[in-house]
Amino acid sequence: MVTATKLPPPKVFNSELTQCWQALQGGRRVAIYRCLIDITGSLKTAAMLSQLIYWTRVSKEVAERDGWIFKSIAQMEAETGLTVREQRTCKNKLLETNLIQTCRKGVGAALAIKVNLDAIAELIAKSSGTDDQLALTLADLQNTSSLYLENTFLKGLLITETWFLLQAVSTRLYYCRVC
Repeated sequence: MVTATKLPPPKVFNSELTQCWQALQGGRRVAIYRCLIDITGSLKTAAMLSQLIYWTRVSKEVAERDGWIFKSIAQMEAETGLTVREQRTCKNKLLETNLIQTCRKGVGAALAIKVNLDAIAELIAKSSGTDDQLALTLADLQNTSSLYLENTFLKGLLITETWFLLQAVSTRLYYCRVC
């Protein structure tokens, strides 16, 4: 027989659930662009692509390497929470849809990934119902005052901590308390 557990008041419950989640995740958050969920059809694939776009946007080294990103599986797992298998699935989907390119470069032939900005701009235009073919360059992406960036990506920003909290609550029907 299952007995019902009386939950604390919402303010306390939410605070403790957030503390529990932060303890499990090390307090890290991943930003996912809603438009990327639409064009990839998958939250996990959108999470990986969002992280790649983030590094393309903020890294000076990426600009110097013409958009190529070097991220190990361990680094990507630490940043996104995606397992090795999930990363492989996401990477394959992104390759199939031409949203990224990969090659082996540098010492030890490390895997390099490059975000295909033209393909992303085209799919975003299609998913938003506009016929305009917008060009998105590396310079545009790294320009934080870019109106394209503001109107396309940032307005649909989804912070995944909230999504994962909802997911945790809906899949695990028990109360998590931080000791």
